[in-house]
Amino acid sequence: MAKLVREIVLKYKVRKPTKAEEKNGYLEKVSNPEEAVNAFRDLADEGVENFACLYLNSKNQVLVKQLLSIGTVNQVNPAIREIFRYALACDAVSVIVGHNHPNSDSTPSIQDKEFTRNLVKAGEALNIKVLDHIVVSRDLQTGEFKYNILSNERWFHFL
Repeated sequence: MAKLVREIVLKYKVRKPTKAEEKNGYLEKVSNPEEAVNAFRDLADEGVENFACLYLNSKNQVLVKQLLSIGTVNQVNPAIREIFRYALACDAVSVIVGHNHPNSDSTPSIQDKEFTRNLVKAGEALNIKVLDHIVVSRDLQTGEFKYNILSNERWFHFL
């Protein structure tokens, strides 16, 4: 198992922050859904769908923020196995995932909801909590930032 984790870390360049980085405030703590949403705000301006993950320790400190998949104007297809490969490599206890809808509508699609259900099930099997799936967008006319949270704020139960 240790060999596999080392291999994943080397292949995917996932690393834990150094002690010096931790001391200098490298780790960002996510305390509520608004902070989680803000972590994905940068995706709202992308012209194609992007899917990213926040990997958290037991204190909800961000170990790694990783862009996992870049899609097209109307879909992105992250692999659930890749999401948890990174989680295992950085010893994450939980994950928050997010992606953008470039069409100005942050309403989760049927596929988004199904993906979230499958992701939560896979996380349960690995004892890694999926705290949220956030969909962000920006209104093309007004520039207003918009978002939706798929998991009904279920992650408050884990704080």
